[in-house]
Amino acid sequence: GLCVWLSIFVVLVLLAVGGAACYVQASQCAGAGLLDTGKQIGAGALIATSSAFSDKCDEKLEGEGHGYKGCQKYTKGLNKCIKWGEASSSALMKDYSQLFRSVTASGIVPAAVYNDRLNNDYCRNPCDIAGANCNAKGIWCFTRNSDQAWEECQPVGVVKPTCSNGYAIKSSEMRTLLEVCAFLLWALAVLYLIGVICMTNRIRLAIAVSKVATIFMRQNTMIVLTPAVQSLISCLWCLLWALSASFLLSQVPDDAVDKGAFLTYAEAYGTDTTPGKCTNSWPSGSVWKDETNCEQINGTYACWRCAPPRYTFDWRFAVSFFVFLWNNALMIAIGQFVVAAACSCWFFTQNSQKGSTGVIRKAIHWTWRYHLGSLAFGSFIIAVVQMIRYVLYYYEQQAKAQKNRVMVIILKICQCLLWCFEKCIKFLNENAYIQIALHGSNFCISAKNAFYLILRNALRFGVISVVGKGIRVIGIFFITAGTGVVGYFVFTAMYADMTPTVPVIIYVFVGYVVGKLFVNVYGLAMDTVLQCFLACEEMGKVEAGEDGYLPSPLRGWLKEKPALEE
Repeated sequence: GLCVWLSIFVVLVLLAVGGAACYVQASQCAGAGLLDTGKQIGAGALIATSSAFSDKCDEKLEGEGHGYKGCQKYTKGLNKCIKWGEASSSALMKDYSQLFRSVTASGIVPAAVYNDRLNNDYCRNPCDIAGANCNAKGIWCFTRNSDQAWEECQPVGVVKPTCSNGYAIKSSEMRTLLEVCAFLLWALAVLYLIGVICMTNRIRLAIAVSKVATIFMRQNTMIVLTPAVQSLISCLWCLLWALSASFLLSQVPDDAVDKGAFLTYAEAYGTDTTPGKCTNSWPSGSVWKDETNCEQINGTYACWRCAPPRYTFDWRFAVSFFVFLWNNALMIAIGQFVVAAACSCWFFTQNSQKGSTGVIRKAIHWTWRYHLGSLAFGSFIIAVVQMIRYVLYYYEQQAKAQKNRVMVIILKICQCLLWCFEKCIKFLNENAYIQIALHGSNFCISAKNAFYLILRNALRFGVISVVGKGIRVIGIFFITAGTGVVGYFVFTAMYADMTPTVPVIIYVFVGYVVGKLFVNVYGLAMDTVLQCFLACEEMGKVEAGEDGYLPSPLRGWLKEKPALEE
């Protein structure tokens, strides 16, 4: 729970700091440091905020600051000012007399003059009390900071510094863009904060669900091997398929390219706007010059010929490729169902027996005995969508070969839309597999139930998805970093004379792969726990305690009843 709330706070801070950085960058004066500008803006904002509920003063500042009668009591550097009358009548003014003389020709002025002309105020233009022989610009005051005795002020409410020598960023359009970005980031931060406040209960539920998923994985550690076994089987299958696919790809027909000769290279190969005779289809052939067997066309020798492509696509490869997509989708579906079935079986096991029953073995049995057809049908739908997207890619390449740029753009847009549709189908299929594990229904009914369940609990699914994503990112980071650090120390301890760069890179890569596989199982376990929770909530059947099944992190979220009560 602490990690989740800390991550939420970090995101809020990043939005706020990002907006502040953009605003400071847009306000930075030429020759001024970024940190100094930020300090000045922060001081101005702080003073303006603290003065918002105090007495109102006339903060109007004209020209060089003459006649300013405002209430500013702090300098640009947030140093507290000393009253002019107090400073002039004390020994402190004697120390500042030379400083004051640098901006006024007449030097020290009696305290009575200060009191009469400035009414014991703080930030003022020195010329208002020094007379005509004065060259001071702006409003100033003596400070109580011994390291900064004399400093310029700004009127209350003025946040941005006045840059008399210009800005660090010369372009006014760029400064405006940075300011717009700053306000957008701050607006997002405010909306984000409001959203977090409104979603507090749902975030707490997401934390409880994540704790239950953690308990499940701790009590059933072998479940993390599911993606490893999947990956091993998938690699073997891909190698076998690649062997057969390479044979099909190499069956280039004899009439794949034109057998004739061409007068010029441009006619054979084409130009930027015109397709060539040898490259007007995809996969395209190459062009070569046959100087020993030229043909004479209208009195001119034609020596350029087409070479066939190294591979080609036909209906046989299309069938093989669809089988490849279907098998990959089926392998993923089986792994998802095994995790979902194991988690749902564990969830509804008595608390006293959790961790001692073979839920993984039972999940594998359910997969091959009862639900393989449903998983095959769900993966078939994904394979069809993927196949259509690859067919569109094939036609896109054909349009490129034909130099048809409009059709290329249209086909790219269609592929993008299909990619989004495929993501939606995968999300629905994953939740449908969880419904199959929970209720034992077929794929179509489970997909319908999953769709309406998500629709009824959209906010819960959304919040848990975001929280789960954050946890997975943190998990991958720590697993990857931990593997790299431990690998570095182990390697340097064993081989002190060797450079550890390459081994550490390998350790980091392995750590990333392991972390990715682990958090994928964890994320699916969170989704399954959420659906189990919603099933308990909607059915109203909750059994708590040692003889019940409801995990302890979720007991405060459902109305409990004793396990033996009917």
